[in-house]
Amino acid sequence: MDIKDYLEQKRDDVDRFLDSVMPSATTAPTTLHESMRYSLMAGGKRVRPILAIATAEAMGQPAPGLMPIACSLELIHTYSLIHDDLPAMDNDTLRRGRPTLHVVAGEGMAILAGDGLLTEAFALMAREHGGDDPAFDALHAHNPKGLFVEAPTTTVALSAETAKAAGKDASWLFIQTAQKVTFDGKTLTLKNVSPSVVMFTDRPKRAAEAMPTATFIKDWGIKGKNSFGANPPNAGLTSIVDGKLQTATVELKQPHLDGTTLTFQARAIEGTPPTSGGTSSIFIDGGCNMGNPHNC
Repeated sequence: MDIKDYLEQKRDDVDRFLDSVMPSATTAPTTLHESMRYSLMAGGKRVRPILAIATAEAMGQPAPGLMPIACSLELIHTYSLIHDDLPAMDNDTLRRGRPTLHVVAGEGMAILAGDGLLTEAFALMAREHGGDDPAFDALHAHNPKGLFVEAPTTTVALSAETAKAAGKDASWLFIQTAQKVTFDGKTLTLKNVSPSVVMFTDRPKRAAEAMPTATFIKDWGIKGKNSFGANPPNAGLTSIVDGKLQTATVELKQPHLDGTTLTFQARAIEGTPPTSGGTSSIFIDGGCNMGNPHNC
């Protein structure tokens, strides 16, 4: 087989694998998954996963076992392209011959889709491990739920369908976006927040749902000891400030929603939250069995 045929065959293999492991565009939250797929399946050359596969084959490792690791490189690469194209970065409007994601879906959704692809890359490596690695197998046997740290519990109510799909031991991540964030040392203020909070889990099973922000805040303190009110969560905060990415970890308490402005009493744990900033995404650690909190 000549190099041209080899590259074409491997590119097709990579495309099929990526299509099979990524959520469909009709899976809730549909806007997020459609945005992730818009950039990922835009027809790249797949040089990075192909190089990984070719190197493995040269060393006697069959390609099927390497596909999750190789394709995670493409997820990371696509995430970097999405964020590099943002208005606060290179402000590019074309990528691979068509409009960039922030032009199509908005800057906030582009940031969120990039973050989702980056997170999915590491989840894919852990979830789809296909090689023969005794150290990995021993570690996974010790923690059969996967290579993840359990998050604090909470009791925000899911639809019965999503709760069933996720399974009783699901550990959740809540994602909220805003057009502006400020922190005065005590109060974290998110302005022009998204009307919905995205809930996502892929352990032990993949499931996602979008719930109204007002409902999420209303349920913050329900069920006492199993609530965010009783066990304040940590949250990762990513912001674009003066064209630069800024990250911080904060503890959140006492949320209050007034129209499209969401405030928390907050304590900085790591990094420095922006005193004034632009588009922001906040990632709140969730917990187990959201559909039936009594089993947490």
